[in-house]
Amino acid sequence: MRLPLPSSARRPLFPTVKLKKPLARTSTAFPLPGPLVKLEPWSNTLSDPLLTALGALKQSSAAFPPLESAVNGVLAIYDIAQRAKTCRADARDVVDRARNILDILADGLQDPSMIPPSILKLLERFKIHLTEIENSMRILADANIASRLVHLNRNERMIRSIKDRLEAEHDDFRLALEFRVVVQQTDQMQKMDDVLFHSRLNTQQNVRLNFRLDVFLARPLLQWVDPRCYADAATGVLY
Repeated sequence: MRLPLPSSARRPLFPTVKLKKPLARTSTAFPLPGPLVKLEPWSNTLSDPLLTALGALKQSSAAFPPLESAVNGVLAIYDIAQRAKTCRADARDVVDRARNILDILADGLQDPSMIPPSILKLLERFKIHLTEIENSMRILADANIASRLVHLNRNERMIRSIKDRLEAEHDDFRLALEFRVVVQQTDQMQKMDDVLFHSRLNTQQNVRLNFRLDVFLARPLLQWVDPRCYADAATGVLY
């Protein structure tokens, strides 16, 4: 007769181990990257204050094509200044001087429809100078190390000449805008003088008419007081 084996005898020799479920790949410890957002080169989220200022000028000058064209020229020079391997500080200084000119233009030209021809002529000349500066800065940025060392003095003179030219442009625009304000104020004062002159003229005419009316109404009284007083009906002169 066979006796049943104890239950412990049917246990496996090696105990089994339950494995845990693997962690999901979307764990909060390693978040998936979000969608990429393409920023405009002059976006306000960029850290460069010079580029941010140029971007603001570009947005505000959209209603005035001549000024917008000048802003695009300065942005092109900024791009070259960022690529320059040497004299980057001088290149950024050139861009900053050009931006100062754009600032006074944006402040002084609030109404694009009321711009005198003298300022438009200065603006066209400024855009030509920006193109020349862009070409010169591109040559400087694309030059190799040997060329920079050989032409170091020439490059420094060129940078100095560009800065002097921009300084002269700034003074020309400032004087032209100030003269424009003076002319506008002079025109307003002339109009006020004309109004006052006509007002005085009308007042004098009214005084003369009132005097003649008073004399005409006083004639009967004068004749009644003194019968010897009479007036010529044709001339209105009292005798």
